[in-house]
Amino acid sequence: MKKIIYIALMTLTFNGFAQSLFDKYEDYDQVDSVIVTDEMFKLLKEIDPESPEAKEEISVLGDLTGLKIFNTENPKVAAQMVADAQKYISAKKMSELMRINDQDAKVKFYIVKGDQPHFAKELIMILNSKKATDNNTVIMLVTGHIDLKKLSKLNKKIKIVNGKYLKEVEEKETENEQ
Repeated sequence: MKKIIYIALMTLTFNGFAQSLFDKYEDYDQVDSVIVTDEMFKLLKEIDPESPEAKEEISVLGDLTGLKIFNTENPKVAAQMVADAQKYISAKKMSELMRINDQDAKVKFYIVKGDQPHFAKELIMILNSKKATDNNTVIMLVTGHIDLKKLSKLNKKIKIVNGKYLKEVEEKETENEQ
């Protein structure tokens, strides 16, 4: 019984840690943010689309419980965001999924593995632009029952982040299954 209580408290602590760690950026003038809550994802589940393609998209979104995207061009704030993301990754004991270093950006993906091979419970992406004209840093946190293959396909349509990088996540997951 003590183990169950301890695990429940740790889960609540980590969830609170994530909220307090990233929520402060919503109020920063130098940070653009998009926050989609569990309630919005629940509403999406209620939509009855006509096309099979839309049904698949809604099924992917309906399994999510949260989406947070923070974007800044301010180097000082960017360094703070990345440091907080690294704290979060360490506290959650996330696994590195992949790293990308190309002419445009450095991108890292970390996950908390799900119950099935190409699923995750959480995914965090850290993107640092390398272009002199575009000094963006983006932190994206996705929570829920995340099908990594479907998330990549969905991103192509709604352009959450640069689709090039999520496409590489899908390819990496396909390689891991073989």
